[in-house]
Order: sequence, then structure tokens, then C-alpha cells
Amino acid sequence: MKKYISVICAFILASVTTMTLCSCGTADHVETVAETVVKTATETVETSSAAVTDKTEKSTEATLSSPESQPEETTVNWEAAYASTLDKYHEFALWYAAYLSDETKDTQNMPDKEEPWATMGSTYPMDKPLENFGYALRDIDNNGIPELILFGKFDLSISAIFTIAEGEPLLLGTYWARNACRMDASENIYTSWSNGGFDNGESIFRIAADGKSLELIKTVGIESYSDDSSVQLDEPEYYITTGTDKVIVSEDEAKQAWLTYPTNNEMSGLEFTPIIAG
Repeated sequence: MKKYISVICAFILASVTTMTLCSCGTADHVETVAETVVKTATETVETSSAAVTDKTEKSTEATLSSPESQPEETTVNWEAAYASTLDKYHEFALWYAAYLSDETKDTQNMPDKEEPWATMGSTYPMDKPLENFGYALRDIDNNGIPELILFGKFDLSISAIFTIAEGEPLLLGTYWARNACRMDASENIYTSWSNGGFDNGESIFRIAADGKSLELIKTVGIESYSDDSSVQLDEPEYYITTGTDKVIVSEDEAKQAWLTYPTNNEMSGLEFTPIIAG
């Protein structure tokens, strides 16, 4: 652009010189015209250059902001990821409904006897069992992988928690009436358990950093036997375990600690999805 302007200026100056030599009386007027022409030419070139630059910048901005130029978010079908577990759960629900209507109560053909939901039927309404079998997906530890939580619609009892590890469903915990699982809006998983008699307590777990197991955070309990479960104590003892450290405490201290545990799953925020659509 600068070279182009220089050429124009040189041409105009040459013309002015010639006209000056020919007629001194018009020199001042020609010089003014020359300056005007040079100024106009310069402004024209600069305006064109600015327009091209502005157009390029706007084009670049439009490309960057264009939805087509942005990477698309990948949506994972987590029901499909847990399909093998949900299929077995579905099969058990159908068997249980048939079992209730069968007077022989044949348990020989019960599918997946070793699976966690094999003990959950006893807590379900006898008149509408299929409505109560359901699950929820919730990312308990906020690591981007939602856990599969199997639970009942009517009593909100949780029977199992699964996660995905190395691309496959992995069982984290199994729960039943005497080992009840409770949740709130936090990352905590609470259990309320009883071994009969005076032996009972509450525990708090979280999903371990490796995402493949549960780690104990705290336990508050009462026991009537020693740690090796072979010697009965003179009087039941209350204790609090934090991590691996167990401390004997008073009854009042234990009761105070117990108050921090949820008593049910009403505040869990779990969204129920039936395993069998009605």
C-alpha cells in the first residue's frame, strides 16, 4: 500500500513541476490541487485497508462463535452402561411378583440368589411389588460417574449401590433391614446396623478416591462383646471409631453423635425410576 501511494505522489509532483514551469501564475493553485489529490488517495487506500482488516476480524470472530465450530458434548447413556445389572434386577422383580402369587412358594427357581436384591422382597408391599422395584442414578462422589442406587418406591429402602469401574458395573454395598442404608444431599453414605441384643450402631462411608470401594469415615455404636467377639463384656460399651481409631465414650457422648445421622431417606433427593414401566 505504501509503495502504491508513493507512486501516485511522484506522478502528481511531476505534473505539478511541469505545470509550474509552464505557468508561474497558476503554481499556487496547482499545488493545492496536488495536495488534495494525494490526501484523497491516501485516505482511500487507508479506508480500504481498514475495511479489509475489520471484515477479516469480524469473519474470524464469527467463525469462533459459530456453533458448528464448537466441539459437541458427549452424552453418556448410563442406563446402557448399567444394562447387565438392570437386566438381572428386572428378572428378579418379575420372579418375585410370580412368587407372591404362587401358593407353593418355590424358591428353587429364584434367579440370582447371590445378588444383592435377593433379600429385598421382604420389605415390599405384597399387593403391588412391581411398582416398588426401582432405581436412581446419582453421582454421589461428584466424579462424573453416577452411581446406580436400587431402592423401593414406598419405603425408600436402598438395597444396593453400584458404580462403573473399568467400564463395568461394580457393587459397592448391599443393604437390608438390619443393615439399612440412608443418604442425604451430601457425599456421605450412612448405614444403620444391628447384630442383635445390644450390638448396634451407625456408620458413615464415602466412596474411596479410587472409585472402587467404600471407606469408613466414622462409626458410633454399642457392643456387648470384645473386639474378637468371643468374650462378653460385663456391661455394654459405647464407642466412636474415626478412621481406624476406636475410642470408648459415655452413653451421652454416643447419643449426641447419633443425632447427626439421617433417620430415613426422605432427604436423599433420589429420583425414582421404576424397573418395570407401568
